[in-house]
Amino acid sequence: MKTRNIVLIAMIAILLSMVSLYATGHSGHCGKCEGHSEIEEVEVTGRVTKTDTCLTLTEQGKETVLKLVFSEEMEAKADSIDTQSIYTFKGKLSNSGKTIFVSQFSELTQTKTAGYQVIPEKCIGCRLCVRNCPENAIKMVDGKAVIDQEKCVDCGICKDGNGKFKGCPVKAIEKSK
Repeated sequence: MKTRNIVLIAMIAILLSMVSLYATGHSGHCGKCEGHSEIEEVEVTGRVTKTDTCLTLTEQGKETVLKLVFSEEMEAKADSIDTQSIYTFKGKLSNSGKTIFVSQFSELTQTKTAGYQVIPEKCIGCRLCVRNCPENAIKMVDGKAVIDQEKCVDCGICKDGNGKFKGCPVKAIEKSK
């Protein structure tokens, strides 16, 4: 009797775990995105970071970090991603809003037209632009902010802000001519 109850409890536990596994709605197409359901089609642009386990995307002009998941057919193309470039990714966003199942992507070719520059005489060294630059393109040199034109993506956050940050408080940053 005791053994029968143990077997019955074990079978119920297995049944419940199987039901919960299939109830998540996971399509199982990639094997890397367990527990995520695809919802909305999105297009995002930003810079990619490679780690040992995955690729992540930091959206241009935002602090959002998204995990990128590629189908097996796209894995080889994904290996060619250069972390110095900016890419546009299209795909489905997971319910969690933290993963994109990539259907296509392309490198954004940027021709540098202007950029931003710091007026050293106006800069008070507050470091607000350094802390708010999404590309880490601004460094402090001798107490003044300096913008690395190679890293700058012309988002304008340093000058005009992004909602939380109001931009340079002393108007020491201007668009290059």
